[in-house]
Amino acid sequence: MPTIHRRTFLASLTTLLALACGPAELPTVDEPEPPPPDLGPEPPLPLPEIPFDRGGGAGPGTTSGGGGATTSTTSGGPSGTTGEGPGALAELRLTEVLANPDGKDGGADSPEIIELVNLADFAVDLDRLTILARGWPRLDADDLGLDDRALAPGELLLLRRYASPEDAPWIGVAAEDGVLAVNLVTNEGLRNGDGAVLLTVDGDVAIDALIYGAPPPPSHDLPGAWIGAPVESAGAGVSLCRLDPAIDSDRADDWGACAPSPGMIEGDGGTTGDTDTGDTSSGGEAPVDATVVIVEVLSNAPGPSDQEKTLEYVEILNLGPDDVDLDGWTIADAIADDAPGRDPVLYREGDGGCAPQTCLAAGARALVVGGAYSGPTGGALVFETDDMTLADGGLTASEAVVLRRSDDTIASTYRVWDDPFADPYPINVEEPVHRQAVDLEDAPASWLLGPPTPGVE
Repeated sequence: MPTIHRRTFLASLTTLLALACGPAELPTVDEPEPPPPDLGPEPPLPLPEIPFDRGGGAGPGTTSGGGGATTSTTSGGPSGTTGEGPGALAELRLTEVLANPDGKDGGADSPEIIELVNLADFAVDLDRLTILARGWPRLDADDLGLDDRALAPGELLLLRRYASPEDAPWIGVAAEDGVLAVNLVTNEGLRNGDGAVLLTVDGDVAIDALIYGAPPPPSHDLPGAWIGAPVESAGAGVSLCRLDPAIDSDRADDWGACAPSPGMIEGDGGTTGDTDTGDTSSGGEAPVDATVVIVEVLSNAPGPSDQEKTLEYVEILNLGPDDVDLDGWTIADAIADDAPGRDPVLYREGDGGCAPQTCLAAGARALVVGGAYSGPTGGALVFETDDMTLADGGLTASEAVVLRRSDDTIASTYRVWDDPFADPYPINVEEPVHRQAVDLEDAPASWLLGPPTPGVE
């Protein structure tokens, strides 16, 4: 038997075992993953939301600027602030609050007042403004009709609250010579003795505040709105006014009692706004386009002189195209603002074809008479003065007639001539003088004597 070397035997045995068991598994080695594709630098983390940065907002619009803005604006403020962003609302300041007017709160001649001003040098979009006035319902821009409005630099926003539609001369929004006016109707009035008025962004973020009479309730105690004790509440017929619109410490020291002056603020020696009502009346014309003219004047009525004053009248016509409210209008016998014969025109009787009762519809006529008038009216809307006669003791044949709107601007005149004795001169003719055409200026050639036709076309 051949001899097998030991080393050779072991090698052969190893080979046989490998063939029987299959190839031996080699240890695995983790291969490195391929690098990710190059996608550029990683995007930055999103910035935290800032309450006063709406970011873009509504699409850009335009504004009239100065005379009463009507739409959104892209005018920019300092440091990138724009008139559209809610941060711009921080430029608004409360300037006057009349919570307790003389007479009925919210009456026709005594609306409650909240006034504010835009101190920015750019127009401020009002679409996120919300008013939280204790006693009034919460009022946002949509409720006030301001959701598509902007307040021009230096412009005032004047809110007037009436108790009923019959009290309000008109309802809605109107631009009034540097004042954006809102007439609103609600039977909920401001608190007289313990009130709070807040300007806010969406009702959540305080812009400005006035706290008077007592600390505010939780619903009107927004963070940062007010510091320290409230302002002492004002008496009847007295407003609370900001002493200087440029100073806002959110303290009582910023405020003081004042005579009502809605539509005008004074501070730092200057005046903002051109409409000064001097009282708590409606303070301006309704947002209408109407021309009112004097068309007939009877200053020398038939009969003895001691009786003719009860027959004198002035007839006026609204040329339209819109209706017009004559509440607050006056009539005088001279062109001067302080004419001694200047009297308010007060509703007496009749229907002018629109509401309220002092409204004169387009195409309608009205008579203005003294309190003792006893002549015909022709079915016209009739106003009387607060005296028994027209003007200062009645009209004379040579006296002028001046009709003024509630904002003191002149609506129409008769006999404001260089020669007041020029023809037609009704000294010896007991007939009225008629304007020959409604569009003629007030000159002697525009007038003609003729039979009386009060209230008749």
